[in-house]
Amino acid sequence: MQLYRWIEHPEEAPRETIWWGPAGCGKTHAICAWIYHLCCMYPVKVLIVRETRSSLTNSVMPIFEKVLGPDHSSLIHGGTRSHRQGYLMGHGAEVVLGSMDEPSRFRSSEYDVIYQNELQESRDEEGFQEHHRSLRRGMGPFHLLIADMNATDPNHYARRRMRESTAYEMIGNVRDNPVYFNHVTSQFTDEGVAYLEGLALNMTSGVSRARLLENKWVGASGMVLEDWDEQVHLITARVEVVQGRFWLVIPKVKGDIRRELVRFVGSQDIGFENPGVAQVWAADYDDRWYMVAEVYRTHWNHAVWAKAWGKLYADFPLLERIVTDHDQAFVDALNSHLTRLAEADPRDPVDAFARIWDKHRGPTGEKAGIDEVRRRLQPRGDGTRGLYILAGCLRYGRDEELYRRGKPWHTAMEIPGVVYEEPKPGKPAHETPRKIDDHGFDAMRGAMTYLMRSRPEDRPVPPVFDASSINSRIPGLAEKWIEMGFDEVPEYGGRRPEEDERDAG
Repeated sequence: MQLYRWIEHPEEAPRETIWWGPAGCGKTHAICAWIYHLCCMYPVKVLIVRETRSSLTNSVMPIFEKVLGPDHSSLIHGGTRSHRQGYLMGHGAEVVLGSMDEPSRFRSSEYDVIYQNELQESRDEEGFQEHHRSLRRGMGPFHLLIADMNATDPNHYARRRMRESTAYEMIGNVRDNPVYFNHVTSQFTDEGVAYLEGLALNMTSGVSRARLLENKWVGASGMVLEDWDEQVHLITARVEVVQGRFWLVIPKVKGDIRRELVRFVGSQDIGFENPGVAQVWAADYDDRWYMVAEVYRTHWNHAVWAKAWGKLYADFPLLERIVTDHDQAFVDALNSHLTRLAEADPRDPVDAFARIWDKHRGPTGEKAGIDEVRRRLQPRGDGTRGLYILAGCLRYGRDEELYRRGKPWHTAMEIPGVVYEEPKPGKPAHETPRKIDDHGFDAMRGAMTYLMRSRPEDRPVPPVFDASSINSRIPGLAEKWIEMGFDEVPEYGGRRPEEDERDAG
């Protein structure tokens, strides 16, 4: 196992690692056994901590004491479990017990290793990061902060830390637990079979089954878009323009998949203190829709958003419509700006290019667009889906304020957390989604509502452009753009590759 390798090769050990996996994979027992092994080799001081002292007493301590064995001196002379403050391991090694609800008891000490159990309980990233300040004792082969957890809300800070390589990621499996799986016979033991059958019987659906049994990072119970699967709907792809034609390119080991994009629609959810979201959606000939660009920002006024849309229009000149939230002032500002940029645009009328989207409820009584989004997320006859989001399609970078507040900063982060309100007495269940962190979701609903209600004859035949021109339908756009002062908004493309990779998460 990796933890034991780090004892033998301490130069390979990271400063922080998070081990996550389904219930029953033996993470806690394995880490406790590893801590005991480390204490037998070095005079280390180890802290074991959990969110509350009671949860530590009733979960980790019984497992650690099972590893020590009933005859260990710390158990014979250490008092009762509820009053025990730690374990003296011999030859200078010590294990200290702590909890995040009483940090003053351990924060002033120095440790070689800190183990936080069940990290999914924690929403305090600063408290978790603070452990690193205590990792300075220097009596072991390394300093290590280790945590274990089950999959939880996709927006949990632990997942971000793993994706950004702040923490080394270890993924557990029930087969890792020797009580449940025999590696000699490569079969589940009787206890393992009974355990899995019990989980499957008691977790027939919902978020608990997804997290604890299926090992998926999903949002809270009552998720509006239950068919959303990040592994399926969030794809790695890029848009290329070849001789004036737009192509979606999906890289594969045995050769790229290329699909021509023939229709483009924009959507906007208005916000200021809450984020505003602009999205560009593109369709291939088989009516699969892809979010190919997104802007997700707080504190942008109407003028800045209009300029951002001008840049998106320059990049995607097939845009047939921009559907917006119910803010007529924004619609007027956007149409005015695009009209000034596109004096030679043949569309008639140009001043109606941006329109407020229809918010009438769908056929099942859901809020507008939800039915259509849900339908497109489901598998089609050919195995594909009707809706995808391109990883890394975020323009102008991550909104740092949202990041610091632990809020979603692009639409794919929102979706698992968009859940229904608890039903009120006398009202049908699953009636109203909560209005929390749903801004990109609302923009998506707007786009899908427009698509559902636009007639086939409204769909234009895509023209072919001169590839050397920014936009042959808008002569002089580049000059006009500079004249309008677009440089007030950061140009896309100036970020480092690692930022694009981070945004893709």
